[in-house]
Amino acid sequence: TNQTETETETQTQTQTQTETETKTEKTTQKIWLDPSKCSIYLKKIACCEPDMDDDDIVLEESPIALMKALKNETELEGIIRAHEVDAASLCRFLHWLEHLAEEKGKEQKSETKDSAVSLGYNEWTLAQKVDEFRRNGSKMFVGPSFATISSFKTNGAVIHYKPEKNSALPIDTSGVYLLDSGGQYTCGGTTDITRTMHLGNPTEFEKRCFTRVLQGHIKLARAVFPEGTTGPKLDVLARIALWEDGLDYRHGTGHGVGSFLNVHEGPHGISASTRNAGIERTALLPGMLLTNEPG
Repeated sequence: TNQTETETETQTQTQTQTETETKTEKTTQKIWLDPSKCSIYLKKIACCEPDMDDDDIVLEESPIALMKALKNETELEGIIRAHEVDAASLCRFLHWLEHLAEEKGKEQKSETKDSAVSLGYNEWTLAQKVDEFRRNGSKMFVGPSFATISSFKTNGAVIHYKPEKNSALPIDTSGVYLLDSGGQYTCGGTTDITRTMHLGNPTEFEKRCFTRVLQGHIKLARAVFPEGTTGPKLDVLARIALWEDGLDYRHGTGHGVGSFLNVHEGPHGISASTRNAGIERTALLPGMLLTNEPG
């Protein structure tokens, strides 16, 4: 009887110890959520887990984002190769577009040099055309890195404008055409290239705006800065030429780009906005890839 009682007591102690360890294990578990990426809804779901409360939720920026942002040598080689191939395809497209405008001008025999020449394309069909040039330009091309922004005249001021097939504006030589596009390549590169052009006779104001944007682009591209500098501290370099003419643009200047991944990648970036805390506290480091797109 004493042996049986001893065995029962030992089993009870073991069971109690196991339950205590299990409970301790549950209460020490934590979930890491990045506040710049995670929605309030997902946070609420996490808090509803058994034995989880607000103290078990770690709200800090994910270290994975910074690890992805710092490209290694292999990734950098793939990125450079992708941009070489992508640039060649885009140059072929722009050559085709300029030649098209010249040929259409001859066909329509405009009475005056100020008459607009229709190219026979609209914003949507030109977006399809640039994708075609990329597909034909390299077997490494997988697809667009984002929906092509093909915009004419005032649509060029719409941030992340996406032309629709049934409502796209027809393209002619009377205004500014903006093309923001990119590709994904199997060599490990993601591209994001913006080009602004006028296929006719731009006004003096359009010329001056273009020049001011170019000056800002060059200032930022040539910037030399001390260690620990963040993107927002450099943003003014891209805007100061425009400010001198009383002009500005209402969006960021540059963003991180992935390696055969997202075309928008943090935590770094170049912007005047203070809404993104990650950009504010992330120093620019060797290996980071950034766009330079003022205007």
